[in-house]
Amino acid sequence: MVKNFIVMLVLLTPIFLISCGSELAKVLGTDKMPPDEFTILTKPNLIIPPEYNLRPPAEGEVRPTPQQPSRELQAILFNNSNSSEDFSQSEINLMTGADVAESIPNIKEVLDSEMRDVEEVNANLETQIINTPSKKIN
Repeated sequence: MVKNFIVMLVLLTPIFLISCGSELAKVLGTDKMPPDEFTILTKPNLIIPPEYNLRPPAEGEVRPTPQQPSRELQAILFNNSNSSEDFSQSEINLMTGADVAESIPNIKEVLDSEMRDVEEVNANLETQIINTPSKKIN
C-alpha cells in the first residue's frame, strides 16, 4: 500500500508541477521579461556646446611641443636627456625623502661587477658538482 502511494506520488508530482504553468517559471526565474519600451532611455546626441570657442594663437607665440611619452621614456632610460635639470618642488621633496643625494652614481657598474663575481662562483660550483665522482650506495 505504501509502495503504491509512493509510486503514484512520484508519477503525479511532475503533472502537478506542469499544471502550475507560469507561476513555476516565475519561482524558478526562467520566465522572460522583455523590457518596457517606454522606460528605455535613449542617450542624447553628442553636440559641441555653443561656448566652445578656441582662442586663436597670439602672433609670435611659441607653439607648445606635443608630449611624446615614449620619447621621454627613451631619453630617461638611455640617458639621452635633452631636458633641463629643473625639478618641481614635489620632485625635489620626493628625491630628498629617497636620499637621492647619497645615491651611488655608478650603480650599474657596481651591480655588474657584483653579478660577475656571483656568476664565477656559480660556474665553479657547477664544475665541482659535475666533476665529483658518484658514490655507489649499496
